[in-house]
Amino acid sequence: MVYGGASIGTLHLVQKLSSRGFDSTIICGKQSSDEGDLLLNAEKCSFETTIVPELVREIDPLMDMRAFLALRKEFRRKRFDIVHTHGSKAGAIGRLAAAVCGVPIVLYTVHGWGLKAGSLLVRVLFRLVERALSRSTTALLFQTEADKDEASQYKIGESSQYYLIGNGINLRPFIDYDVQTVREIRQDLGIEDKMVIGTVGRVSAQKNPIGFLDIARQVLERNEGMVFIFAGGGEMLDKMRSLVKEAHLERSILFLGVRDDIPELIANFDIFILPSLWEGMPRSIIEAMALSKPVIAYDIAGIREIVENGENGIVVPVHDSSEMCRKIEYLSHHPAIRRKLTMQARVTARKYDFNKVVLRIERIYREL
Repeated sequence: MVYGGASIGTLHLVQKLSSRGFDSTIICGKQSSDEGDLLLNAEKCSFETTIVPELVREIDPLMDMRAFLALRKEFRRKRFDIVHTHGSKAGAIGRLAAAVCGVPIVLYTVHGWGLKAGSLLVRVLFRLVERALSRSTTALLFQTEADKDEASQYKIGESSQYYLIGNGINLRPFIDYDVQTVREIRQDLGIEDKMVIGTVGRVSAQKNPIGFLDIARQVLERNEGMVFIFAGGGEMLDKMRSLVKEAHLERSILFLGVRDDIPELIANFDIFILPSLWEGMPRSIIEAMALSKPVIAYDIAGIREIVENGENGIVVPVHDSSEMCRKIEYLSHHPAIRRKLTMQARVTARKYDFNKVVLRIERIYREL
C-alpha cells in the first residue's frame, strides 16, 4: 500500500472495523520503495494482510490476468462475505474475481472517477468498463455528490446501488501534533526564515506536479524568501527532482518524497496549494484546514464540496496557473486574510471526522 489518500483511508477503515468485530483482511499489491509502504508503518495490525505481487498500478494484460487468478484463488480460499474494493485498477480486477467466486456482497468506493480524463477513446472505454463492472457490484460508495452525479450521468450502475459516505481524516494527529518535531523539520530543511508554500500527495499526473513546478517557478521569479515543498512519493518523483535540478532551483523547490511526519510538515506551511487535475474528496486539504492553513486549489469537483471560495479557502479555474500564482502572492502579502480563511477552515475540518465515515460504512455492511 502506498502513501495516498485512498490507502490511508482504507487502512484506517480496516483498523476501526477490526476493533468493532469484523474479521478483516487487506489484499494489495507490492509497491516500489520510492512510494513508501503504509503496512510497514502500521504500529499494530489487528488484521491479516496478503500481498499480491501481480497487482500492479500500470495496465499490463499478462500481469493483470495473473492478478485476477491470484485474487480468485484467495477469495475461494477465504470465502469472504464482503469484498470492498478501492482504486480503478484494483477495483476492476477485484470485483471481477469476487463475482466469479460468488462473493455475496461486492462494494467499490469511488475515489474520483477520472471519467473526463484522457483521449475520447480512453474515456469511452473507461465508461463502458465501469458500466459492465457495476452489474456485478452490490453497492457503489461515493465520497462526493459530484462523483455520484457523474455515475448517474454516464449510466454507471443504478441509483439503488448508490451510497454517499463522504470522507474524513483522523483529526487527532492534526490537532495534537509534536511542536518540537515542527521546529526540527524547519531547521533540517533550512526554511526557518522562509514563506513556505506546500502540498502533499502522490507525485503522479493526477496531482499535477508539472503544474506545481510551473507555479513555483513563476512565483519565485517575482518574489524572494519563498520555498515550495511537495511531499509524497510516486512514479514522477525522480523526473521532478531532475527538472528542479536542471532549473538550478534545488534550494527553493523541494520534492521530499514519502514522509511519515505529515502533520508536523504541514504545520510548517504558510499556504497549502492543491493543483490537482481531478480528485475524489482530497484528505490533504482537510488535513491542511485542520492545521489552520489557508488553502488555494483548482476548482474541480472534489474540491468544491470542501472549499467555499473566499470563506474557508480559495479556488481558481483549473489549469489557470497564472491565477494560482496571483492568489499565492496575494495571500503571502496579506496575513490578515490568511487568518480570516484559516479560522473558518478549522471549523470546516472538524466536520470531516473519519469515525463518522466508518459508522456509515459499517451501517452499509450490515444492511446489505
